[in-house]
Amino acid sequence: PVAIVLSPNSQALYVINHDSSNIVEFLIGTDGKIYPKNTYVLGTQGGSYPTAAVIDGTNKYLIVAFTYQYPYTPVNPGAGGLEVFAINSDNSLNPTPIANGTLPYFIAGTNPVSVGVAPCTTAPAPCPSSYVPYIYVVNQDPAGASVWGYSLSLTTGKLTLIPTPVGASISHSIYGAGVTPHAIAEDPTARFVYVTDSASNQLVAYTVQSDGSLVPLSNGPFPTGLYPEGITMDPRGQYIYLTNYNASTVTGYSINQATGAPSGVASNGASATGTGPNCVTIEPSQGVYLYTSNFVDNSVSGMQLDPHTGALSNIQNTPFNTGGNPTCAVAVQAGSHSFQALQP
Repeated sequence: PVAIVLSPNSQALYVINHDSSNIVEFLIGTDGKIYPKNTYVLGTQGGSYPTAAVIDGTNKYLIVAFTYQYPYTPVNPGAGGLEVFAINSDNSLNPTPIANGTLPYFIAGTNPVSVGVAPCTTAPAPCPSSYVPYIYVVNQDPAGASVWGYSLSLTTGKLTLIPTPVGASISHSIYGAGVTPHAIAEDPTARFVYVTDSASNQLVAYTVQSDGSLVPLSNGPFPTGLYPEGITMDPRGQYIYLTNYNASTVTGYSINQATGAPSGVASNGASATGTGPNCVTIEPSQGVYLYTSNFVDNSVSGMQLDPHTGALSNIQNTPFNTGGNPTCAVAVQAGSHSFQALQP
């Protein structure tokens, strides 16, 4: 397992399993326990070795990034792609992915490692009819790391590459993403996109245009800790947090609300985690508890963030033991909370 995705309705989890090229669906009980329901296999004529997934804000489609289009393999490498699965009302998936002409997948770049989606800006209320889920795929292409942008049709589930302006030398939008991009996040207002670049110890940031295309932020990329991997935004969109794998820390940055730039380290700077933090999540209902999965020492670190400064402090008894080599983490809201709880 390399990724875990929470449905926007907080009723189901989908676990992405790399080596077996499948997705396992779990339902979430009212007591927080999870119950395995179905397993879905990426098609034999589709993709293999999935790496990441997202769900659009309306809970209609699960988009899965995979490493190799058929018939590419590790010994015969080639481009990757995306499979799109329709989500039924009971949170099960339609096992047949959305067709792209004669193909059961949509093309991506070489070695896609992460995928992001534009949030529904009216959450937790229903998405407006004007909502367009733009999908962004991070490719660790040795020939040039990149982010590819798509629009997702909520009617058909089809992905369309965002076109470049008339006269451009390429047919669709490709954005530079440093040397070894790793993870992607978008702020709650759907105005800014951020990508961690592990090899260069930097954060690459973009402004989102009205058509979903991206423009790099001025004065970027921005320096980070050692080998940044995981990334998340707080629910208010005021702070961004990165896990620094080689430094075993999590770093918080305040976000300039006008420009999207990380304008300074949030209050107390880097906070120590367990060894090898690779993923970070924030509990969404109150927006004050942050957790990192720590791959090397098999633990989860828990912290409380100050909504006024972004500063982090350890919660009682952290870190907490996990199974071997945790690869990611997700937080599911507990109980019923009003949206006012997310305000500064």
